[in-house]
Amino acid sequence: GQISWDAPTTGTFAVQAIATNDAGSDSAGFELVVDPFGPVVVAIDDQDAPCGAPYQGPTPSIENAESVGTVTWSLVAGPSGTTIDSNGVVSWPDVTPGAAIFTIQATGAGGADQESWTVTVALDAPTVTAIDDTSAAAGTPWTGPIASVSDPICAGTVTWSLVGAPSGMSIDSLGQISWDAPVPGSVSLSAVATTDAGSDSAGFTVVVDPAAPIVITISDEESPCGAPYTGPAPGLENEVAAGPVTWSIVSAPTGTTIDASGVVSWSDPTPGAAGFTIEASNAGGSDQVSWTVTVDTVAPVIVAVDDQSVGCGAVYPGVTLALTDPECMTGVTWSITDGP
Repeated sequence: GQISWDAPTTGTFAVQAIATNDAGSDSAGFELVVDPFGPVVVAIDDQDAPCGAPYQGPTPSIENAESVGTVTWSLVAGPSGTTIDSNGVVSWPDVTPGAAIFTIQATGAGGADQESWTVTVALDAPTVTAIDDTSAAAGTPWTGPIASVSDPICAGTVTWSLVGAPSGMSIDSLGQISWDAPVPGSVSLSAVATTDAGSDSAGFTVVVDPAAPIVITISDEESPCGAPYTGPAPGLENEVAAGPVTWSIVSAPTGTTIDASGVVSWSDPTPGAAGFTIEASNAGGSDQVSWTVTVDTVAPVIVAVDDQSVGCGAVYPGVTLALTDPECMTGVTWSITDGP
């Protein structure tokens, strides 16, 4: 009459025992309640997961499921935002780089068990967002675009640098590009993002418009008559910001020329005050400067006159006197200091 059961399963069972002999039979019933064991969760291996994509964990299982009965799954530990469904599967929507530890718990009528595993999320190589071409004004401190990566969370800490940048241009740790003193021209360069996982770059062009030239004042001058006059080399207050300029004559004595550097030449100066005005121009604008050159009169020098003869009683016709440089010896008054 010994009753036994090799592998009881959880639940409540009605049992009927029957005794039989030649004289008849009888039975007795009883209820057998099989209490469940506490669940034992199967180990879960550590895993790797890509950054930027939602993570879904494995479906956990119970080693002694037949002896446990129904279990309830719960999340004990996990990154912020992690959820768990009724099957014990965890979901992590906002995956970030690093090592994330997950702990889940299975709870049944006979007890509870936990299982932990680690998910390692590696950094992604950075992808630099495209940078539009831009412009700057020469001579004025320039704050340019801010370089960025398309997924800063998965890129992690970025070190920024510039390739092909002109002197004075820099980029800070946040990707802000600046240039203390832009010079006219077109500059093509790249912003480079570097992390432990790799690097990427984005190229762009900065067109620097020249500043309107500002011509330095030229003082009035004096020049000798009879010798060609060469003016001073003009300068610009903002030479770097203005860049190359074109020089031209606005007003000057007849015969004056100007070279590419703005120097005027007057081949045949004549006495008096001569005004000069020149202009420097570029794509940004223009500026003029004027000065006066005073050419002094030269003391007269008479061309030598040969001795002459005339018959007695005849009228002496005289001679026409001349100066060695009549253009420079102006304002001459003639007189006789000695004669018959």
